[in-house]
Amino acid sequence: MGAEPAARRSKDGLVAAVINFNTAALTRRCTRSLAEAGVERILVLDNASAPGDVRQLVEAHAGDPRVHILRSDENLGFAGGSNRLVDHALAGRLDLDVMVSAERGLDDLPAVLDRLEEGAVLGREVIRF
Repeated sequence: MGAEPAARRSKDGLVAAVINFNTAALTRRCTRSLAEAGVERILVLDNASAPGDVRQLVEAHAGDPRVHILRSDENLGFAGGSNRLVDHALAGRLDLDVMVSAERGLDDLPAVLDRLEEGAVLGREVIRF
């Protein structure tokens, strides 16, 4: 066994954030993938989805202590939703490591974060559908 990855040395373990807007099934696949990759806390913001989607999102994550679902009564957009998640992380004194798009995902998250210097920023291409 090698040394513990740098990304996992923070007091909170590896923390990721995901925004959901009427994509509960896709968001669940994303959170499952993150958990399997070793992410210890996953913050999910529901960005004012339809009631049925919210219900599906909550039921899909019931009993999973790694996933914390926040709700917004209005759609804040990706930037506003991201800011809300960062504010929530900071208020809880969490070190938020990565924002993940449920649509794009990040298959090799731990390996990518291990290669970053402390304080580095990891960016992804943003595609508008």
